[in-house]
Amino acid sequence: MYLHLCLKPDLWSGAAIIAFLTWAYLSGHIFLFGAYVNVSYYQLKQQQQQRQVISNGMPSRN
Repeated sequence: MYLHLCLKPDLWSGAAIIAFLTWAYLSGHIFLFGAYVNVSYYQLKQQQQQRQVISNGMPSRN
C-alpha cells in the first residue's frame, strides 16, 4: 500500500512543485540578504572615508 502511494506520478509532481517553490523562496532570501550586506558594507566604507576626510582636513586642489 505505502509503496503504491509513493510511486503515483501525481504525488511526485506535487512534491516537485513544493520542492521548487521552497528552493525559489530560500534562494530569494539568500539573494536579498547578500544585497543587504553589500549595501551595508558600501555605507560603512563611505562613512569611514568621510571620517578620514574630516580628520585629515579637506584636500587642497592646487
